[in-house]
Amino acid sequence: MPSLHRRIVRIVLALTAPVVLALSLAMDLLVSDLAWRQCDDALASRTRDLSTLLEREPERYEFEYDERYVPEYSVGRAAFFEIRKIADNSLVARSTTLGEAALTPSSPGDPPISDVMLPDGRPGRAMTLRFIPRLDEDVSVEDAPKYQDEVVLVVAVETDGVTSELARVRAWLWTLCGLALLVATGAAVFAARSGLRPLQYAAAQLATVDARQLGQRLVLAGVPSELRAPLEQVNGLLERLEQAFAHERRFSGDVSHELRTPMAALRAVLQLALSRPRDAADYKSSITRAAEMVEQIVGIVERLLLLARADAGQVKGRLVEVALRPLVEERWFVLRDRAAARELVLVDELNDDDTVVTDETTLLVVIGNLLDNAVTYTERGGTIRVRRPPGSLLEVWDSGPVPTAEARSRMFDRFWRGDVARSGDGVHVGLGLPLSRAMSRAVGLDLVALAVDGGLGIRICTRGESPST
Repeated sequence: MPSLHRRIVRIVLALTAPVVLALSLAMDLLVSDLAWRQCDDALASRTRDLSTLLEREPERYEFEYDERYVPEYSVGRAAFFEIRKIADNSLVARSTTLGEAALTPSSPGDPPISDVMLPDGRPGRAMTLRFIPRLDEDVSVEDAPKYQDEVVLVVAVETDGVTSELARVRAWLWTLCGLALLVATGAAVFAARSGLRPLQYAAAQLATVDARQLGQRLVLAGVPSELRAPLEQVNGLLERLEQAFAHERRFSGDVSHELRTPMAALRAVLQLALSRPRDAADYKSSITRAAEMVEQIVGIVERLLLLARADAGQVKGRLVEVALRPLVEERWFVLRDRAAARELVLVDELNDDDTVVTDETTLLVVIGNLLDNAVTYTERGGTIRVRRPPGSLLEVWDSGPVPTAEARSRMFDRFWRGDVARSGDGVHVGLGLPLSRAMSRAVGLDLVALAVDGGLGIRICTRGESPST
């Protein structure tokens, strides 16, 4: 594919060349027509001048012509004339340039001026004029009718001069046409290079951007308005990339930090078990503690993998009508012993006919995480409610403590735990709510945290809609 700069030049030439050629052709035709008009006007003037020199006398024609005063009809010149009487085609007068040759007049009704071949073989133009010569003053009025004989005058001139002049003008005209196209080409090249220079500068700036310099932005000073919008989009893309890379770096650091503690504990337990001989009961206790730590590590890794799949758009749901109450009961059955240990009470306010169209597996995971989060962080002896407020699909509410507004805005960040979260059992690592939000968004839903009715409500709503408080 040709470069943009070549395409611009080609487009400019494609638009300019026909216009320049058409103007040149029109000018050529105009100049040619003007030159031939001037030639014919001069020929007509010659013919009229010669016709005024012929006079009819009683016995003969008097042609008051002297080559000394009209040298263009003398031998060696390129003008010819001949006068004949129409009645009997008898010769009245002719130029010496004509010699023994004759000029053929045009037929009546034909154009008076036409192209002819001159006696010397060159091309020329000839004019035919039929007229009655003026009468001599000696002719009486009574005799005038019998002397009013009509004659035909033919005047011919060579056209080599006009043709050669037109050829010279045409050569200059088409030379100027070629120069105009060259100038247009140069102007198009200059305009294209000047117009694309900001893009070349932007490309040079982008060439210096790498993963360590994502904070760099394109300089837009002096950029034309037509290029500013796409380059601003490039700057926006760089900003999003910078944020994404920063997020991934924080995520990698958080993963390392969260895995370091259980793995260090696992290593300590195993080293302690191997430090000296022990009986079977001690080994069993150490292996049991190590297995619990491995389960904790496996849980973190599995959630990370599921979260990565959700971020990559690999969580594909099958939309069906799902009854909410059975899902809540199924997930609460798993958590009932932990809730009883913390003296927590579940109030299920859902109706049996409360349904939603979504992916059942995804919604089951999300509800399970929300209930697990509530069981973990609700103060001892508190209440957990599951209900369906207006504008939401479902809400898991707990009696508190209620996180601050800043904490509520960050509680869906990965590995983030506020002061309230630290009062939990220490098992959670800040992946439940981020995972729930990612999976919800994968099927067109979203999660929001609200301080409502003196407690914390985490609502499932349709993505893009603001839930009612």
